[in-house]
Amino acid sequence: MHADSTPPHALVSSRTMLVLVALAGAIISYFTFADFLFEDSYITLRYATNLASGQGLVFQSGEAVLGTSAPFWAMFLALPLSLGAQPEVVLDVAFCFSLAALGYAGGRLLQRLGSPGAGVAFALAVALGVGRLHAYWGMETPLFTALLLGAWCWALDRRYVLSGLCLGLACLTRYEGYAFGAAMAIVLASRGSWSAIRSGGLALAGVTLPWLGVAWHYYGNPIPLPAGAKAGHVSPLRYFERSYLDLPHDLFWPLTGPLADPTGGAGYAYPVGLALSVVLGILGLLGVIYLIKSRQFLAAALPLGGLFVFAVLIAFAPGPLCTWHRAPLHMIGLLCALYGLARLTRGKCAGPRWRSAGYAAAVLGVLAAIPIHRAASFQLRNTFQYVGREIAYPEIADFLRQTRLNETTVLTWEPGYLAFMSDARVIDVAGLVTPAPTFTAASTSRWDVGFPNEADLVLLRAPFRPEGFQLIFEGSMGSWLFARPRIVERYADAIEAYRSSNAEGAEVQPVTGGPVALTPSYSGPPFVIGPPGTLTRISPKQDMLALTAETPILGLDTPTLEIEFQTKTPNYVQLQLVVRGEVVLATKPGAEGEDPLLTWDVSPWRNRTAKVRVLAVAGSGADASFGVVRAAD
Repeated sequence: MHADSTPPHALVSSRTMLVLVALAGAIISYFTFADFLFEDSYITLRYATNLASGQGLVFQSGEAVLGTSAPFWAMFLALPLSLGAQPEVVLDVAFCFSLAALGYAGGRLLQRLGSPGAGVAFALAVALGVGRLHAYWGMETPLFTALLLGAWCWALDRRYVLSGLCLGLACLTRYEGYAFGAAMAIVLASRGSWSAIRSGGLALAGVTLPWLGVAWHYYGNPIPLPAGAKAGHVSPLRYFERSYLDLPHDLFWPLTGPLADPTGGAGYAYPVGLALSVVLGILGLLGVIYLIKSRQFLAAALPLGGLFVFAVLIAFAPGPLCTWHRAPLHMIGLLCALYGLARLTRGKCAGPRWRSAGYAAAVLGVLAAIPIHRAASFQLRNTFQYVGREIAYPEIADFLRQTRLNETTVLTWEPGYLAFMSDARVIDVAGLVTPAPTFTAASTSRWDVGFPNEADLVLLRAPFRPEGFQLIFEGSMGSWLFARPRIVERYADAIEAYRSSNAEGAEVQPVTGGPVALTPSYSGPPFVIGPPGTLTRISPKQDMLALTAETPILGLDTPTLEIEFQTKTPNYVQLQLVVRGEVVLATKPGAEGEDPLLTWDVSPWRNRTAKVRVLAVAGSGADASFGVVRAAD
């Protein structure tokens, strides 16, 4: 029996609307965000492709390392991959399926609790992008949350075997699922429901124990490396503070434009964010109180499990930037808040007219998802990570493949992108997919010491030359590829052939033809670089930003160049003359007070083609302006 006297025909109509909204939101999301695969998702995708090809659930062939925290997500992706589907398409479609499942499962749970309107509202919230899930496109977060909510739906229907199976899959998707299982068991035990614990627990164990046994035998430990690599990055108090202050931004991420931080950050102005946090907290608390008052103790175990997980996250503090860890908790908080609002307004918004108005609002909300998603995708398109994937990593991957340097070992910060795009063996600086993390938080600030012997190549996005390496390739956004001398000797012909083939056939602009603009690699919020002659403030929310600006290919038909550029308060600035991908002339690294006008003697390279490039690594609050290159008088 349902918790209120909602007419059966109205409930059926709400279920239909729930399905339609969930599906429509997923379809709109696919056509808007399918290009925005998150970097960490490539790690799991790499595991899935190797599993599908028969190499096992590994990141790199022959290395039994559990570097994904979502084994079920990898297995889920591997099935269509084994049938020949394209990896990135599979990831996009699976993520959209997960979004639809999340919208339906959360809405169905609220309907099961007697709030059909709140159920449709939850599905609409997912369709609109509430919860910041679209920012982690390709990750397991929505599937994990959907499985959790699905387990609670089955439990409320007293189908504990199905609930245990669903919760077991959630545990294999993310190990946090065990905390939610413990919360459910505690509540069932307090009610004396031992048969429910037994049947559900056996189902859960039947799903999870075989995996734990295999993982222990194959990897030596069922705990994934990311659990240790990301732990302890900030203090517990700092993590708690950022979790609360980021709550409105995480939940209302697509709407940050109208209420954006006036200082240039991507989040809310502090008073707005604080007010939204308070409102959400009050409504969520009311929702839990109403669950307890209506004796829906089993449903109250869901936020209880969320508190368990949040306590563990605070204790180990994975870092304020790892917002996908707390995304499921925020969705559970939203569910509780919607339930609290529904109970608070019960009887005041009832009747056929209100239901019709609610359905009309749901339709308008789905239509509104189109412009909202487009605005949110514009934010993503100009983030450091996405632009790095679109610009820097394809350049590096292409260079590795064409020179066959992907047969060597590359040390990198972002193993997912690079390994997937180039099929190279990588050493991960952060220790996510390598057996023994080489670097710690203390040593990663120094780039001239401590590189492991097996690192043939080092990919850095920092302006330092590691000791014992030489620069062989520079990509966009300050991505520098260094190699050991023995590697350079072995692949010298291939490197030179790559440089030559990429220089031939390109359109060349003579310097004497007029001023040539230094064009930034990318622009747009939150990292806007103004046109020549302007200064633009880099967002205070960005800790560090590597910018490159360069000319098209120039024909050096003059012996002297005059370059105009200006920066303020950067950490590092260098002007470079690049001939066939090699820096042949460069200024000494400079900082504040750089002369905005510089004259260069380029006579040794006269009648050759080259580019002029500016590399600027700046901290928050820095200004940058890139001007023009012209022939000196």
